[in-house]
Amino acid sequence: MHDNTLDRTTRGSGLVNQFTADELRRIPLKDPWNGPACYVEALDAAFRRNAGRGPVMVDMHHVVPKTANSLKRSVELADFDPSQLILLTYTEAGGLLYKQMFPEATVLLKVRHDVAPTALNVDFVGAAAQLDGVLVPFANHPDALVVFRDETRRLGLKLAVYLHDSDEHALAHIFGVGADYVTSIRPEAFGAVKNQF
Repeated sequence: MHDNTLDRTTRGSGLVNQFTADELRRIPLKDPWNGPACYVEALDAAFRRNAGRGPVMVDMHHVVPKTANSLKRSVELADFDPSQLILLTYTEAGGLLYKQMFPEATVLLKVRHDVAPTALNVDFVGAAAQLDGVLVPFANHPDALVVFRDETRRLGLKLAVYLHDSDEHALAHIFGVGADYVTSIRPEAFGAVKNQF
């Protein structure tokens, strides 16, 4: 689960840690592109389902040994290629733990959800110097995106951008600026730009 509670991403309510894995699997997701029949699934099942389809991004709010070991177990159960993992962390310490456990994965430092894009400066990129790059929310701030692109390139890091609402024009701009990765909740928008870059 992405959040500590079910409320934002599922049709359930309450703290995730108050449910068993079997109970979680029966809760429908709020999933605008797969429809109402999409449910929470075990991480190893998700890895098996997505094997061979390209990189899989895993976003955990709390990267500590317990959660990192659970992720490692899921990767091993699914026989998933760790080089296809893009692991997101909110702390440098969490990123270093990921790098230790998954040296072949791409590890990105992610901007916390409570930080406004306009309040973020390039010092954030320096905190990722021992990782592979950063994930920033700059789809609607093209000038800031260019500044972060320049800083990540200067440090030899990757730049990933996330946006929650997008169209093919926004995606084309982000790729045109030089983002290495883009993540969106509107995957259909990628179809229009995938052959441009």
